Amino acid sequence: MEIVTFLDFLHAASTRAVNPDGVIGHLRLTQRARKGSEERKLREPEMRHAFAQEAEQRRIVYGIEVPTRRKYRFTKEAGSTRRSALHDLVLFDGLDSEPGILVELKEAQVAISTDDDENITDAAAISKDFQKLFGEKAVHGKCLFHILQAADSGTVPALLTKYIPAIRVAHTTAAEFDGFDTTDHTWFCFAILILRDRLSTPANQPQLMTYCCQTNEVTQRYDVIRQPEMWTPTYFTT
Repeated sequence: MEIVTFLDFLHAASTRAVNPDGVIGHLRLTQRARKGSEERKLREPEMRHAFAQEAEQRRIVYGIEVPTRRKYRFTKEAGSTRRSALHDLVLFDGLDSEPGILVELKEAQVAISTDDDENITDAAAISKDFQKLFGEKAVHGKCLFHILQAADSGTVPALLTKYIPAIRVAHTTAAEFDGFDTTDHTWFCFAILILRDRLSTPANQPQLMTYCCQTNEVTQRYDVIRQPEMWTPTYFTT
């Protein structure tokens, strides 16, 4: 699947997810964004359902919680035990084909680790997913899809600041894997789905932000990734 086709798939699945009625097909969003609020919260499971519905409509073969081929150890505690991890979503070209596109989902602002000077050294929830994306093979591409319930001028820059050290940690770890491919030329897509963009006109419109590059460029373009103006925004008509 070419990147332009995948971006269309992302947009269509996201359109399902931002339905103002709070449903995705017959799936009802049951959790609230905040206590006492009527706003529905979109979580990873519901977004995965939106992806699955879009894949079904397009007759794309897909898998949910697909085991990785490599074994991983994500804890920093002493030990040597490694286990297979899971991809949130995988798209295939056919029933018997290799993984075509690997997709990992994240939501909200994630926890961070800092050094003595309070510099961010890692965001474990992110670096864990990037270890899988760097370490696993895909025919076409890989995607990290992040859900934000709401965003103002500082939200996305704050989120991307967490991604930079997490990518470094993941790449350092993945580079030690047997057979690690430093010349991976599949494409890579970052996507951030904002349910309520407080800066939109009119306010609080949903927005999908995307940034695409070659997989092996991800580790070389931290500064560009950090700049929201380099991303492509798309607003939805709801």
